[in-house]
Amino acid sequence: MSLCSGISASQSRVSLPAVSTLQEALFNVRKVILNFPVSDATAAQAYEKQQSSMLTACAKVLYDNAQNQILQTLQEIDNRIAYWRYQKDHQWNYFLTKNPIKWFKGEQQKVEIAHNLEQLQSHQGELYVLLGRLAELGTAYDRDYKTVFITDYTKAYAWIDDVLALLSRVKINFTSSATMSIFIIRAHVLKFKLTNIRNFKNDILSEMKETQIPSHWERNWLKYIVLLAVFGEGYKYANQISDFALTSLNNTKESLLNTAENVKEIFFPGRKGREGLMFQPANMDKARSAMIEFLDRVETDKIITPEEKAIIIADEASGSSAEFQKLINEKIMPSYWYLGKYGSTAWSIFGQLFVLHGGSHIEKEISGLRNIALLAPAVAATGIVGGLGYLGYRKVTARDYTSIRRGLIEINSLFVDSRKALDDEQYGKMLYLIYNLKQRAQKTIPVIDRGAFVEDLERIESQEFDVAAKRHIVDDMFRKYSFLR
Repeated sequence: MSLCSGISASQSRVSLPAVSTLQEALFNVRKVILNFPVSDATAAQAYEKQQSSMLTACAKVLYDNAQNQILQTLQEIDNRIAYWRYQKDHQWNYFLTKNPIKWFKGEQQKVEIAHNLEQLQSHQGELYVLLGRLAELGTAYDRDYKTVFITDYTKAYAWIDDVLALLSRVKINFTSSATMSIFIIRAHVLKFKLTNIRNFKNDILSEMKETQIPSHWERNWLKYIVLLAVFGEGYKYANQISDFALTSLNNTKESLLNTAENVKEIFFPGRKGREGLMFQPANMDKARSAMIEFLDRVETDKIITPEEKAIIIADEASGSSAEFQKLINEKIMPSYWYLGKYGSTAWSIFGQLFVLHGGSHIEKEISGLRNIALLAPAVAATGIVGGLGYLGYRKVTARDYTSIRRGLIEINSLFVDSRKALDDEQYGKMLYLIYNLKQRAQKTIPVIDRGAFVEDLERIESQEFDVAAKRHIVDDMFRKYSFLR
């Protein structure tokens, strides 16, 4: 066996420390400091070499937490920039909602807004640079921690020193003494930065307190004062207002009942008068029987399975029409054949269930009938009209991918000159935009595409690909994913 293959085999057997949380990292760094052999130089040198992997793992925890804190800080800065830009374009709105003390003291309003935006954008640029430089260290760690850091422990400590130097903004209260070794100083600095990294975001934001978005109460103080004054004045005429409100409510009920009577026959054919609008056990029995008969028909046509039929029946028995509506939306409406054959019947049964499950109180019945009235055209219409209604429904309920598309376009704008590498600020901005897109993807993108979409984002994020390759990946994403077109 050759020397090289022997080294490779020994490296593959190295057990790297499993440290993933701040608590674990702090515990292990303190343990390293406590067990340091102070009085034996030879043993101290061997100990330093032995503990390099442990301290590197702990420094990686610091790195990960710092990166996450920076990304969260950039999100807060983004929110503040959006707020102050809105105030810049709506000066009167800001004047009426800001702290009244500012009406008489402090900077001129335009100057205040401009200063806040300038300060926020300055910090934003600094954090982009910091994020970009951290990414370089992250790439070095991924490349070397299983190889170079093991064969040459001084390289591992050089990486730790670079991380600690780059995170100089993480505040610590530590003073070294002349008797401390470089190893112990490094371990103490790492310990204190691990202790304080939780406050990194707050420490950064504390440097720009005046840019903070005022609370809801601070922004709406004038509105609430006016409301209190109105309520105070209204209290004097409480009896008259109460009588007017009750009269209006009764008139509204009458109007809704009159409207509902016109569409009642669609859902309860044959029942005369307003009693047809109220909850009746006989109505529920008829609606349930109609539903089961309908389910038998669609099961015979193999539109649903016996198991799906049982789920719908059980759901209706629990007082819900959601599963029946799901059948209509997912199995009946997408097919023009089934829509023409079953559409009007399905919507009629759903309308009955919807109203009857609304409850026995008149207020709930009115609410249900008002919604049913909106569905009445779909029930009464032919299959073609039903199809048009379904297209409208799909348009209303379709997910909006505009923010995903805009995010990718903004990332792609960083790759305009494919011949030049991104500088630290551009790379940091790219990482932040990708971080936001990943979060949106988890909430917005269909599950079937989500994994591949995130993998493509990670390819863009990687320093393995140059600017031209990153641009090609983005272009390919716009062609590959239908929701981006």
